[in-house]
Amino acid sequence: MKGERMEINKIAFFTKDYLTTAIEHLRVLAPLTSTGMKVKRYVFDAVFKLESIEPCDIIVIQRDFAGNYLQYEELMSFAKQHRIPVVLDLDDNLLALPLSHPDRQSLCYTESLTPLLQSMAEVDAITVTNKALQEEVKQYNDTVFVLPNYLDESIWQFKPQKTSNNNEVIKILYMGSHSHRPDLDMIANALEIILNIYPNVQFYCYGLALPKTLTQHIRAHHLPAETVEYKKFAKLFNGLDMDIAIAPLVSNTFNSYKSPLKFFEYSANAFASVFSDVEPYNSIIKHKKNGLLSKNNTLSWVENIELLINDSALREQISKQAQELIRTEYLLSKNSYKWREAFNSISRLAKDTQKNISLSLKQLKDINLQFVERSKSNEKELFNSQEQVDTLQKEYAALEKQKNTLQKEYAAIEKQKNTLQKKYVALEEQKNTLQTQIVSLEGEKSELFNRIGQLTSEINAYALSKSWRITRLFRKIKKHFQRKYHV
Repeated sequence: MKGERMEINKIAFFTKDYLTTAIEHLRVLAPLTSTGMKVKRYVFDAVFKLESIEPCDIIVIQRDFAGNYLQYEELMSFAKQHRIPVVLDLDDNLLALPLSHPDRQSLCYTESLTPLLQSMAEVDAITVTNKALQEEVKQYNDTVFVLPNYLDESIWQFKPQKTSNNNEVIKILYMGSHSHRPDLDMIANALEIILNIYPNVQFYCYGLALPKTLTQHIRAHHLPAETVEYKKFAKLFNGLDMDIAIAPLVSNTFNSYKSPLKFFEYSANAFASVFSDVEPYNSIIKHKKNGLLSKNNTLSWVENIELLINDSALREQISKQAQELIRTEYLLSKNSYKWREAFNSISRLAKDTQKNISLSLKQLKDINLQFVERSKSNEKELFNSQEQVDTLQKEYAALEKQKNTLQKEYAAIEKQKNTLQKKYVALEEQKNTLQTQIVSLEGEKSELFNRIGQLTSEINAYALSKSWRITRLFRKIKKHFQRKYHV
C-alpha cells in the first residue's frame, strides 16, 4: 500500500462508535475533508474484517480506541504489515482524570489505561488540541502535533446579535455533558442567587441535569440532549433562543488540556457569555470585550452574570466582538491546512518502534489505584450479584411451593371437572330420552287432536240431523220427569 511517500490523500479512520460524535467531526472528519483528503470511516466492531479496508495513506484512531485491545492489536499488525503510519488523536489526557471527575469515579476508562499507554508509545504520531497537552504527551512519544479545535462554519451559522431592553425576560444557558457535573455544581449557589434576585431571569441547562439545589426551582429548566451526532446537535443548538451563556470550569491540570470550544459554539449563536478565568478560556477571551471572565467563587459569578443581565448593550457588544474574532482567526476553513501539513510530515517520518515508555511514580500509582478501585468495584458488584442470586433463589423456592400448591388445586379441580363431565353426560342422555318421549307424546297429542276433530264433526252432523231435532222435545220431557221423580 505504500512505497515512497507522496502527498497524503486517503485516510482510514477507525472508531468504536456507530454515530459520528463531536470529537470525530471536529478532530478528524471535518478538518481532513476540508483539505480535500478522502476519509473513509470504519466502525471496528465484532464483525469487522480487516480485508474490507481500502488502500490508504494513513490510519487514524482516537482516545481510548486501544481499550478494545485485541482489535487494536489486529489493526496495528495490519498497519505494520502494509507500512501504513498510524496517528492517535487525543483531545483529553485520560491518564490525568481528577478524583472528582465523573469518568474517574465511574472507572469507565480504567481498563483502557495501559492499552492507551501502549498506543501512545506505539503509534507513529499523536495529534493534540494545545501545547500544554503536547508537553504532557511528549514523554510517551516524540512526534506530537498541535492541531487546535476550530469552528466548522459549514454546520454552524452565525446568528445576528439580539436587540433587547433590560426589562425583557433574560434566558441564561448552560450546555454540557454528564462529565461536567463538577463544573456546574461549582456555581449552583450563584445561579440560585441570581434566580432569586431577578424574577425576569430563566435558567436552562442543556444536556446535563440541573444541580440538585435547582431541580425544584420554577424558573430552572432542563433541556435533554436530543442527539450525540455533532451535525444534528449543531443544527438543534443553533435554533436555541437565549441571551446569556455560561461556561464554568473547575481549575485543575486535566481541564487545562481542554479547548475553548464552548466559546466558539456560544458565540456563533450570538450569546454573550461568562467563562471561568482559567485555561483554556483566559488565553482567548478579553474581559468585557469578547466575553466575561469570572473567578471560581460565588460572588464573582453573581457579579459577572449581573453585568450581562443589567446591560443589554454590553451583551450585544460582547457577542459582536466574539464573532469577529472567530471569523478572523478560528474558522476551520482558514486553519484546516494545518492537518494536511501535519499528515504530510507524518508520512515522511521514520518511527522508532523500540521506544521505551517512561512513567512517573505518581502516574504509576494513579493507574494502580484505579485498578485497585476497579477490583473493589468488581468485588462489590459480585457481592451484590450474589445477594441478588440468593434473593432470586428464595423467590424461586417460594414460587416452587406456590406452584406445587397450585398443581394440587389444579388436580382437585380436574377431578371435580371429570365428575361434572360424567354428570353432564348422564344428564345429556336423560335429556335426549326425555326429548324422545316429548316427540312421541307430541305425536300422540296430534293424533288425539285429529280424533277429537273427527268426533266433533260427527257430533255436529248428528245434532243437525232431522231425527235429532224431532226427538228433542221427548228428551226434554224425559229429563223433566227424571228430575221430578228422581228417576
